[in-house]
Amino acid sequence: MTPHFTSLPPAIYSDSFAIILQTVTLHLSARAYLLLREECPMAIPYLQKVKNNKRYTFTGPVVSYAGIGKFVMGRLDEIEIVGPVGWNKLRMIYSIKT
Repeated sequence: MTPHFTSLPPAIYSDSFAIILQTVTLHLSARAYLLLREECPMAIPYLQKVKNNKRYTFTGPVVSYAGIGKFVMGRLDEIEIVGPVGWNKLRMIYSIKT
C-alpha cells in the first residue's frame, strides 16, 4: 500500500496564545511498532529502536490526542505512555472503567 502522505503538513497549528503542537513519547512492543508503521506512515521518522531491547520508542508531534489516543487505547498491553505526564492519566482512567 502506498502512503498518501510522505511528509508532515506544511501548516503550523496554533491559537492566540501558543502553538498547540504537543510532543508524545510512547514505548512500543515490536507488534505495536509494526502496526504504527503500517497504519500511520508519517510516524516512521519518529520511531527508534531501543538498544539491547526488543522495544521501540515513538517521540513525535501531535496536534490532537484523538488519533494517537485511539491507537494507544486499542493496544494498552503493548504500549507504555511515557509523556506528556498528564496524558498517562487517560490510561489509568480507562483501566479502571474496564
